[in-house]
Order: sequence, then structure tokens, then C-alpha cells
Amino acid sequence: MTFMAFVEGPITDRYLPTLSEAHRYTVGNAIKNHMMPMFGGLKLQQITRAKLDDYLARVRQVTKEKGQSEYLGFMRVFLKLAVEWELLSALPNFPKVKVPQADIPDFLTREEHATLLSHARDHEEFTLLLFATDSGTRSGEQLALQWGDIQSAQLVLSRSVNRNSVASGFKGTKSGKPRVVPVSQRLDAALTALKEKRQAHGQLCLDTDLVFGSYIPSVKALYRRVVGACKRAKIKHTSRHGMRHTYASWLISQGVPLAHVQALLGHSSPVMTLRYAHLIPGTGDNVRAVLDGLESYKFAQRRAARWQRNANGA
Repeated sequence: MTFMAFVEGPITDRYLPTLSEAHRYTVGNAIKNHMMPMFGGLKLQQITRAKLDDYLARVRQVTKEKGQSEYLGFMRVFLKLAVEWELLSALPNFPKVKVPQADIPDFLTREEHATLLSHARDHEEFTLLLFATDSGTRSGEQLALQWGDIQSAQLVLSRSVNRNSVASGFKGTKSGKPRVVPVSQRLDAALTALKEKRQAHGQLCLDTDLVFGSYIPSVKALYRRVVGACKRAKIKHTSRHGMRHTYASWLISQGVPLAHVQALLGHSSPVMTLRYAHLIPGTGDNVRAVLDGLESYKFAQRRAARWQRNANGA
């Protein structure tokens, strides 16, 4: 099958309808202006690393690194679907584009978090933001959450949205394993109030109804919600994933064992969890308080003070 037939057939019929209108417009422009001129007449098996390098060179003429990465991402999705639909035997090797990272803080301090919550527009947004930092879930897991997943002050996380969009359906968690996360009292109260408010407006809130994905269509839309809230609160905005960092940082700074945090985040390795273990300002004070409370440390202090007195007397 040629790339043109692939796009005009399965991609148009099965993939594009799952996208939002804006995303579909962006992908359509990439197909028309860049993909078809490069790959239209080629068979899917003829799309090699060399051809993808030529495609990247073409894209570099019209866009910066972020756009280049996005256009390559479109091609990667298309060819992954071709493999999934058994139209292509294997995915070719893709070139890489190094995108400069924006200066976005990886976590919020407690003061910034309080400011953010105080500037929520309504209880829906308040619960949305609080859930991100009090559950440590990934964005896709938050959008896939159903009311039935909230059980006895804990979350049972077993699914995520597929292809970052609620319309695309659901898949398992990133690790492939379900996990249980305890719910804080303030989050439990916020979720209960949210459910009661919706029911008062005629929504049933059945166990299979989505909590957040019912009105937020995609991970990108969730990210925009977080950024917008940070701007209104006049704090340097973090990403939605940065709020997951915030959750992990708070737990580790308060002495929760790394293995426990690893399980709550759903990481397969503690090395990954350590990347989330940012030091929050004030952690040094906690460390000093712990050390000062140890008997061995108090003994060392007394011994040091005695040596100091002896030295002064000499």
C-alpha cells in the first residue's frame, strides 16, 4: 500500500475522526504540505530512515525545533498505526530533534500551591487542581478516572486515556498494572462536594461516569487548564506533570520511604522516582530537626560543648 492510499483510507477513516477539530486541522496541513510531497507515491515499506531525514530537512526550512518534533511525531503515529493494523512489518528508525526545554518549574512550593487553589474559578477547577497534586496521577489517568474508582478514601487506578484523548477510548496504566493511591481528607471532601453539586444539577454520577474526562477532552486541554490557572494566580506556571512532581517532592521531603513513593507513582524503578525527588525550600530545616532529636546527636553536641569550654579555659 502506498502512503497516499494509507492516508486517504485507514488514516482518514479510522484515526482523524478521533482528533479534536483543531488538532485535525494541524495534522491535515502537515499531510498536505509536507508528508504527501515526500511520501505520497512511496509504499509504506519504502519509508526508511534516509527518507525521514529528507522529510526533517524539508520541515526545518519552515519551522523551529518544536514544530520539527511535532511533524516527526505525526509521521511516527501514522507508521505506528500501520504496524498496529498489520500494514507495515516494523517501525523504521526515526531521527531525533532536540527541543529546548522551557523554563518551567518542576514543582510548586506549598505557598504557591495555596495561592493557586485560592485563585480557582469554581469548585470544578479547585477539585481539578487539587486532584493533580494530592493524587500524583498522570494526566491520562486523571482523565480516565470514573466515580467507581473512588473507593473508601482511596483511588483504584487501572486505566488511562488512549492517545492522550478521551475520544480515543482507554488503555491500561503506563506500567500495565493497577495501583491504589490513598485520598487525602481535603481531596475526599472536594470530590464529595463535586459529586453532590453535579447530582443537584441532574447528573447521575454513575460508577462508570468520568469525573474529569466528562468535560476535559484531552491531555493538552488539561495542560492548558493548569497553565491558565497559574497565570491567573500570578505564579510561575508549572505543567500538569509538574504537579505530579510536586506530589512526589512533598512526600519524599516529609520522610515517606522512596519505595512507597515509587509504588504510589507507579514507577517500575526507584531510579525514575529519584528524578521526582526535588528538594523543596525548607527541607534543610526538617533534616536539622530530625538530627537534633537523635540521642547520639545530642551526645555529640554535649561533647563538643565540653571541648569548647576546655579550650576556652586553656
